[in-house]
Amino acid sequence: MKSAKEMFEELGYEYEESYDKNLVDYYKKHNNLNFEILFNKEEKTFCFTYVTKVDYKLLQAINKQVEELGWLESEV
Repeated sequence: MKSAKEMFEELGYEYEESYDKNLVDYYKKHNNLNFEILFNKEEKTFCFTYVTKVDYKLLQAINKQVEELGWLESEV
C-alpha cells in the first residue's frame, strides 16, 4: 500500500520539511499560486490554501495521512 507522501506526490504535491515538528506540509505550484495542505499534529487539524475542490484521490491521500498520524485511533 502507498504512503500518504507517495499519494500526494502522484497528485503533484511535494512534501516540505517544516521548521515546526508538529506540522506536515504538502504543496504544489500552479499559475503562480502555492496550493498547500498543512496538517497540525498537535491540534489534530488540517487546512488548505487555494484548494477549491477535493476529488476522490485527494481525499484518499488526506485520509491516509490522517491514518499515518494515528488520529483514527485516538480520541479527538
